[in-house]
Amino acid sequence: MAQIIRFFLRNFLLIFGLSFAVGVLIFILSAYMTPIYRAETLVAPAEESGGGALTAMLSNFGGLGRLAGLGNAGPTRKDEALAMLRSRAFISAFVKAHDGFAVLYPDAWDSEAGTWLVPEDERPSEQDTHLLMTRSILSVDENPDSGIIAIGVSLPDRFVAADWSNAVVHLLNEKFREFVAEEAQRSIEYLYGELETASSVELRQVIHRLIETQIQTIMLTNVRKDFVFRVIDPAAAPDADHVVAPRRVFLAFFGLIFGGFIGLSIALVIEALRAARRVEAAETE
Repeated sequence: MAQIIRFFLRNFLLIFGLSFAVGVLIFILSAYMTPIYRAETLVAPAEESGGGALTAMLSNFGGLGRLAGLGNAGPTRKDEALAMLRSRAFISAFVKAHDGFAVLYPDAWDSEAGTWLVPEDERPSEQDTHLLMTRSILSVDENPDSGIIAIGVSLPDRFVAADWSNAVVHLLNEKFREFVAEEAQRSIEYLYGELETASSVELRQVIHRLIETQIQTIMLTNVRKDFVFRVIDPAAAPDADHVVAPRRVFLAFFGLIFGGFIGLSIALVIEALRAARRVEAAETE
């Protein structure tokens, strides 16, 4: 223990001086990094139309309710919408609709001409854009207790981040409304086909009620703006000093640790060389 204390006392200036210098250097360099801002839109799942009792009645008719789109099991509308939000098709549609290439690749895209400035082999693919959006830009955080979902967008431009966050929710509601309406229309077509072959009066009554339910669903897609997510608090541009990256304090702390590690390594090498010279001097005496 005493040797360790003497070691640190002999190399105090080297270890802590280098640690401090690297920490300060990284802190200064972080000031020149592009700041990233995150804007969040708070949403809550919209109420889904009922049908549980009706679907339960259909269990006696060979899974007709499931085939018509009213099964009890499976993902909810919220789960399906969040899956759509992360899908490649939705990301691609959103980027194209909001001049996303100019935001994501400002040095490679000409907004005025609507063309790439780089050769074809250097252009990002649809998959590249999808990975960039889902891993670095678009975030989804759900509160398990309240069910409130924060859909966030992180970008260097805080105003664009807020616009995109709100636009993502709007487009998601629009796309999901189209998806549900098309699904309901297919269900109606299927149910009318089943109605032609149904023999029992009870089954025909159930099919009619199913058709009514699907028609109501289509009506809801036409009149309900926030079809799958209700906006609780729309995104607003964060203040200029509310950055999420770079985290300058964290980087400075990392620099202190890294600099201290380098200083300690150098000190150990110096001590080893000193010990080797002492041994060599003792052998020559």
